[in-house]
Amino acid sequence: MKKIKHQTNTLGGTTMSVKDVTKEILYMSVNGLSTTVGDGISDELKKILNYDSILPKHTPSACLDYKNRYFEGTETAPIIIEAVSKAIDSAGVVLPIGTLLLHGGSWWGKDLKSVVTNRPLSTTIDPCVAFYFMTAKKNEERGRRDIMVMNVNECGIKAFPYNRRVRRSNEQEILLQSDIKLSIAKDSFIKTDLMEFHLTLIDVSLP
Repeated sequence: MKKIKHQTNTLGGTTMSVKDVTKEILYMSVNGLSTTVGDGISDELKKILNYDSILPKHTPSACLDYKNRYFEGTETAPIIIEAVSKAIDSAGVVLPIGTLLLHGGSWWGKDLKSVVTNRPLSTTIDPCVAFYFMTAKKNEERGRRDIMVMNVNECGIKAFPYNRRVRRSNEQEILLQSDIKLSIAKDSFIKTDLMEFHLTLIDVSLP
């Protein structure tokens, strides 16, 4: 497959759009993961969030426990989900409309166009991290791998961004509140010499 030419000035000095994000993800899917490209995306997404100003000084124990369990693939009991949901509500921030987040995983069902989440959802602003989690064995077993580009298009959605003091802070993880509606705006199947996955554009709103 012919390589996609990478234009270093695609952002034009402006805040990154959904189109910009998907273009860079497609570039990496053909040419291989690039921390340079990944860092460029992260830097632009931080501008939308005013990232440094929203990072908390302290991380609730419930959020730390949830992060560790998510990474280790440990079963999360309902009582833990309830605790971390309360922590996001009390210590989280309201995301501005236009916030773009990434999630590597599996969409919930091939025939579903939208879902309402029943637990907090781990997202990131680093595409390399999203690619890593997309390739997890559990997604292969589910028969589908997705890179979700998630666009927050309604005011009032809360999230908890993990600060740089937690373990695996390089993931640049932002934990979305539960009970939000995720709707597929566009679903494209991508197949390159390196990988196969769905590039799924998701609208994030309240139910």
